[in-house]
Amino acid sequence: MKSNTQNKITKWDFGRVFLRSSFEQGSWNYERMHNLGFEFILVPVIRRLFPDSKSRSEAMIRHLAFFNTTPMMQSLISGVTINLEEQVANKQFAPDQINQVKTALMGPLASFGDPLWWIVLRPTIAAIAIELCTSKRPILGPIFFFVTWNVIRMGFRLVSQWVGYKRGLNILGIIQSPIIKNIIKGSSMFGMFLMGVMIARFVRIDISGFTSHSLIKMTNFSLMTAISSLISIGLTLVSIWLLRKRVNVVWIMLMIVVVCVGLSYIGIIN
Repeated sequence: MKSNTQNKITKWDFGRVFLRSSFEQGSWNYERMHNLGFEFILVPVIRRLFPDSKSRSEAMIRHLAFFNTTPMMQSLISGVTINLEEQVANKQFAPDQINQVKTALMGPLASFGDPLWWIVLRPTIAAIAIELCTSKRPILGPIFFFVTWNVIRMGFRLVSQWVGYKRGLNILGIIQSPIIKNIIKGSSMFGMFLMGVMIARFVRIDISGFTSHSLIKMTNFSLMTAISSLISIGLTLVSIWLLRKRVNVVWIMLMIVVVCVGLSYIGIIN
């Protein structure tokens, strides 16, 4: 890929790194998180650039250090690392600085990637898929989610790996720019908005039994809908509060079931 270097990777090596990228968390561990997976991803490159056993061992040991970031953002770091390892193989870069660069990239990319992937993209795709599940052809829901999520995920991995390889250390300046910070802030705000929409749309509590009680006659449909949505939001916030108090998810689900059955039995909800 680089004509001015003696030791260089091939397109086949680059493609093999991309194909391995989805297995980054296959050997996840509490001590060093994704380090073994990241090293597994780089094996084709290390074998190509370091033919002798000593330099190859040094390169392998180099990537046993702690590594943790948003899985999809890992490909950008992989691209940068390939660029740097290529320079190391040609005596153009100090090998002990590679982990410093990786560490400098992990945090900012996680701050950018977590809200983008887990708060914006995945919930949005899931919301559309859930809506399709309620249609006449519910099988379209999981198909849509699986295809859309993986096309976006793998497409982003391929492009970001290529950009990381081409840009090299210049990526550090890009991710520290004000534009990236604004994107992170906007993603978080949109994620909160989307969560509210999904709660109102999919967490439904039918209070028609309560509103039809002889003591309460509520004829305003909009008001009844608003009250139902507020109850749904309240239920969600209580669940989040319990999770932060380290209450087990199973116990929270059981409590919700018991409360709903009790309220239904006395005629408050249907």
